[in-house]
Amino acid sequence: MPLSGDTLIRDNRGQPEVEAQSPRVLGIDDWAKKRGHTYGTILVDLESRQPIDLLDSREVTDVTAWLQQHSGIEIISRDRGQDYAKAASLGAPEAQHVADRWHLLKNLREVVETVLGQKPAVLAAAGKVEETGISQQPTQTSPVKEGTLATAVASCETPEAVSQTPVNKAPTKADQRQAARQARKQARFDPVKQLHREGHAKREIQRHLKISWRTVDKYLAADTCPIYTCGRKRPSMLTPWLPHLEERWQAGYTNATQLWREMEAQGFRGSRGLVARWAARERKLLPPTTQYSRQQPREVRPKLTRQTRPVPWSAPRASWIVVKERTLRDDQEKAALERMIAADAQVKLVTKLAERFVTMVKQREAEKLEQWLQDAAASGMRSFISFASGLRQDLTAVYNALSMS
Repeated sequence: MPLSGDTLIRDNRGQPEVEAQSPRVLGIDDWAKKRGHTYGTILVDLESRQPIDLLDSREVTDVTAWLQQHSGIEIISRDRGQDYAKAASLGAPEAQHVADRWHLLKNLREVVETVLGQKPAVLAAAGKVEETGISQQPTQTSPVKEGTLATAVASCETPEAVSQTPVNKAPTKADQRQAARQARKQARFDPVKQLHREGHAKREIQRHLKISWRTVDKYLAADTCPIYTCGRKRPSMLTPWLPHLEERWQAGYTNATQLWREMEAQGFRGSRGLVARWAARERKLLPPTTQYSRQQPREVRPKLTRQTRPVPWSAPRASWIVVKERTLRDDQEKAALERMIAADAQVKLVTKLAERFVTMVKQREAEKLEQWLQDAAASGMRSFISFASGLRQDLTAVYNALSMS
């Protein structure tokens, strides 16, 4: 039924407010009135799966007061934050605490993200051969230095050889801005490492360089300067047709409308403009005298622009395939994970710890928790050591999460 937002709000405000009942199993979490700025607290009856109240803040005193007004709560499910843990202990001292399993898995993924973010070589390896539909032809390409054009066309003996020669595009303004950001980051990274080698404490380094202590901590944990990753190339309607387009283009047929009509006859559902934009980029490599010819002369051998420098993955993206269940990873994700492990042997340990933790949480294998905590603490990775230490501080709630429904 079509309805305006104002009408919906007005009708909701006109309804009598139902008094919140005391549930037996309560879920506590925060909710955003304005994400990143103002938050409140939502309280949910986990047996009926219905929200029963909203608080205007997430302060310990407000949550404690609400819990004290509603007796009979036996179980409280919450995240591992100190505020809700303290409020639950003060407001319902007899209730059992259960760490929310979704938050446990979220915390694990954040730990993996932190570890991978300190390994630029691993992120570069993950994106090494990923070209979304552009490089689907089984051709071998020789590496081309960044910022240069492949100009060895004259030395090629056959048109086929030319078709295998990738051409790098000149750096764009966005590329230049990204390079400048990376240079500034490197200029901060090097002094941090140098001062630390000289024996200065983290706080001294922070004050001297006037940067955040978190940045200092991140730089000291990394072997090389963290990189700014490029945006991910996403497929479009044109992606499956790129091999056909490239083949026709290199055969000399460089009229966008003609190419679009051929593709449309074969089932392509995209617009002519989509093909025209692709052709406009490739046309810049053609001789000026024949750039707009329907078909290129026999002596002209069209080339193609291709991104020869692989785009590194971001740490969040790479962390997702590590924590993903093994049976749910597709072939591309499996190949990326293998490249990451080959680039750094420590990633294999990260993957094993993550897989064990995910299985332990989803299968509720509480008896395996102690051994996992010991292995994480002995891993030598600060992020996993810190995570294991945090789980021990809230051990009862974590154990309940792995043993209770």
